[in-house]
Amino acid sequence: MPCYNFTTETFMAKKNYKDWSKEDLISRIEKLEKRKKYGLVWDEERTKEVFELQALNGLPVLEDVPENAINTNPEQPTHILIEGDNFHALSVLSYTHEKLVDIIYIDPPYNRGLRDSNDFRYNDKYVDREDSFRHSKWLSFMAKRLIAAKNLLKDTGVIFVSIDDNELSQLKLLMDNVFGEDNYKNTIIIRRGSKNVQAQFETIDKLSSGYEYVLFYSKTPTQRFPKMVKELDQSKQGGWNNHWRGTNRPTMRYKLFGITPETGQWRWGKERSLVAVDNYKQMLKELGKKTEELTPQEIDSWFLDKSAEAGEEIDMLRLSANGKPEHYVPPTDTTLLNDVWFDISPNSTSVLKSIFGKKVFDNPKPLELIKRICKFASKDAVIVDFFAGSGTTAHAVLELNEEDEGKRQVILATNNENNICTEVCYPRFKKVIKGYKNPRGAKIDGLNGNLKYYRTSFVPAEPSDENKELLTRQSVEMLCLRENTFDFVTETDVWKLYENNEHYTAILFDQLSIPDLKEELEKLKKPVSVYVFSLEDDNFANEFAGMKEKVKVCSIPEAILRVYRRIYQ
Repeated sequence: MPCYNFTTETFMAKKNYKDWSKEDLISRIEKLEKRKKYGLVWDEERTKEVFELQALNGLPVLEDVPENAINTNPEQPTHILIEGDNFHALSVLSYTHEKLVDIIYIDPPYNRGLRDSNDFRYNDKYVDREDSFRHSKWLSFMAKRLIAAKNLLKDTGVIFVSIDDNELSQLKLLMDNVFGEDNYKNTIIIRRGSKNVQAQFETIDKLSSGYEYVLFYSKTPTQRFPKMVKELDQSKQGGWNNHWRGTNRPTMRYKLFGITPETGQWRWGKERSLVAVDNYKQMLKELGKKTEELTPQEIDSWFLDKSAEAGEEIDMLRLSANGKPEHYVPPTDTTLLNDVWFDISPNSTSVLKSIFGKKVFDNPKPLELIKRICKFASKDAVIVDFFAGSGTTAHAVLELNEEDEGKRQVILATNNENNICTEVCYPRFKKVIKGYKNPRGAKIDGLNGNLKYYRTSFVPAEPSDENKELLTRQSVEMLCLRENTFDFVTETDVWKLYENNEHYTAILFDQLSIPDLKEELEKLKKPVSVYVFSLEDDNFANEFAGMKEKVKVCSIPEAILRVYRRIYQ
């Protein structure tokens, strides 16, 4: 990658086509002709970011901040906090976590055109409503990050993005383009916590907004999810549903109450239905009543008692007053989740005040929102949030792991603008893990968890043997993150060794020391991932041929450079 010295003005300068040659103008027209004719189009070339300039001169790596590490329980996952520009963090994760992430949740700037600490800054400048390229800048900013984020997701992965009316329509088109329209799942509606100031005026220019959105996409269109429920404000009484359904399975058509359907099917198999009929008859007998004499409360009470005795819900089936079989639907405190999540309170500032004793962040997202999103994957999911803000996603994951004994791992990335990382996000992470006292002096117990804290750093991008070796030595933390091996074992001048409960990671800086490293690896009982420095892209399989059942080998830094070329060129 060549080294250039560009400025932001180079990218943002207005083009003077009068000075262009005929060949350049033809090339420009051909490029414009290739643009899509339908969908979202914006001026990308005039809205470059500073990090794109930085990437011409330096490649991102991770620098460990050991004094911020937290270790409380070796049986729990090690969570990750990366301080730095989130695109640099995404670049690193594109190597360490390609197709390894289950859920991405982000709460990006809403681009309201407001000059406050939580609205959109582009190249260190607030973008206000008068900026002609306001939407183009935001779209360029988001597009690069969403494209990188997509590469992190497993084929079974999902992404959730919070947004409001200012960029909802643009974001929907952008995500259709990046993830595919077929992968759009829902636009979730959540309540918005805001004061209505319109009451003080005689007239208004528009209705106040009482909600925000979360766009929900999958990586592949065939992805299925666990059936989700939410709590009802009031319990719903049991009831009766038609036992016939329209799906056509001949094996599920049998005589029931003297009725054999000619089309469709009964909902249950014959044996289950006959047991359910007997259960209903048993209820009538025990209560000493006829069907028309029963109250819903009596039916629910009998059902709950018998289900408790049986250790599971029992079935009941009867003939309705109009002569159709119907089965009993039990009373419930929950209902199936839809895309309106108004049951989640928007007031989440109180959570941060309880931790810090004062207001430290405007409009943090509700814990319950993130906890619900995390349930769209398994209990050992890897969850990424690269607009970490106050750290709500980390807090939600820690709470959820505590509640259901999960092993979810969260990876956060945020810059340190206004000290948001060092004074809010990290301290919150630390307090939630270790425990704290709330403003009333009550002790809040910590939640199990471990944390590694990194900052993004850079190595020169100019291709040279010296820089390749430097990149290899500076990529140790990236390799440990890729392998999830954070426990240091031992080192020499030419190699380092790390481990977790399942395997080791060995990083070798000198090929001539392969025999010495192999001798050390022979002593180890767990599998080993070996990374060997090479100026080219040598295959070291033969050197470790006798250990291939135990050892997996990769040449570096070329494996890292391939990823960076894809991102930055």
